[in-house]
Amino acid sequence: MKIVYIAISLFLFTFSISKAQQASLTIGLGKPLTSHSATDAAGSPYLTNNFQNSEVTTPGGHTLPNVPLRYNVYDQTIECMINNQVYDVTDSVMRFSYTDSVMQVNIFFKQIGKTIYYKLLVKGNYSLLKIHQAEIASDEDWYTKKVTKKYVIKSGYLLFDGSKAIPIGTSKKSFMAAFNNSSVVKEQFDKETPDLKDESSLINFFKELK
Repeated sequence: MKIVYIAISLFLFTFSISKAQQASLTIGLGKPLTSHSATDAAGSPYLTNNFQNSEVTTPGGHTLPNVPLRYNVYDQTIECMINNQVYDVTDSVMRFSYTDSVMQVNIFFKQIGKTIYYKLLVKGNYSLLKIHQAEIASDEDWYTKKVTKKYVIKSGYLLFDGSKAIPIGTSKKSFMAAFNNSSVVKEQFDKETPDLKDESSLINFFKELK
């Protein structure tokens, strides 16, 4: 497989940097896309079908604006569109963010050694994260026996303490276990009784945590 170096330059990205910076900043080893997604499945493996102009942080800590990306939650890969060609740049993206059509800023990051990207919903001493994953479900028509496949995107929520991400579950017991049964968290939980299956309720709860 031929490795394609995707250099950061003026004709690829719309920002000005010195020649010395151009030599040092790359979006990594852009590889020709080899998706494992099923082409015969209905629906989409992408969190957003369109490429989003994103701000990217590379493993080296460089920040790059206006990078057209989309997130394949089935393969857990990040794709980049350059000159109408799509490349896999997952290895070069530690963090990315974009503003969606309702002006909401969406922030995603991954930890070193991990393959999944976390969406940051609330940042604090106790941060709330969300993960997206896709699987392919099959349905068989009882009459024709025809099997159809479709993508099903699932999500889950996690507590992030700055070093590790812990699933919080949808029961009070599993939720409190993620917080190591903190008496402070329990007091607030009993006071607010958040709906653990509702994202807005979780966000409000985490925002109130000190």
